[in-house]
Amino acid sequence: CPFVKRVHLENGPMPAMAKQHLKSGGIWLAINSGAPGNQGTGVETNQRAVQEYSMPWPLLLDESGEVGRLYAATKTPQVFVIDGSGVVVYAGGVDSTKGGGYGEEEFTNHLQNALDEVSAGKPVTVATTPAWGCSVKYAK
Repeated sequence: CPFVKRVHLENGPMPAMAKQHLKSGGIWLAINSGAPGNQGTGVETNQRAVQEYSMPWPLLLDESGEVGRLYAATKTPQVFVIDGSGVVVYAGGVDSTKGGGYGEEEFTNHLQNALDEVSAGKPVTVATTPAWGCSVKYAK
């Protein structure tokens, strides 16, 4: 998905946010809920993605789509912030660019804002935003 590439490569925000969050003791997971045979699925494809994106966090396979559907994920990348009590406190897009060029426009980094607020023990001000990206290719 070009949107996944955009947030991980070309100065996209995901690697720096993940590394900082992990450094501060947080947990960061990526979940691929695509069904077998669809774009971007399979163990080998995910192993290549971990290398290509230099991901220091786990990339989990959810080929049945059970986890993705549980969270009502419809797009990739779509992000969820879960607080220490196990409550989803943010769901939506990474930021306001909708996959646009980073560094070329002003944008709100929704994910970073939610992480900062949770880390500070504050309620998340903006709990949901529209998700953008490619559709999740669930099993039928």
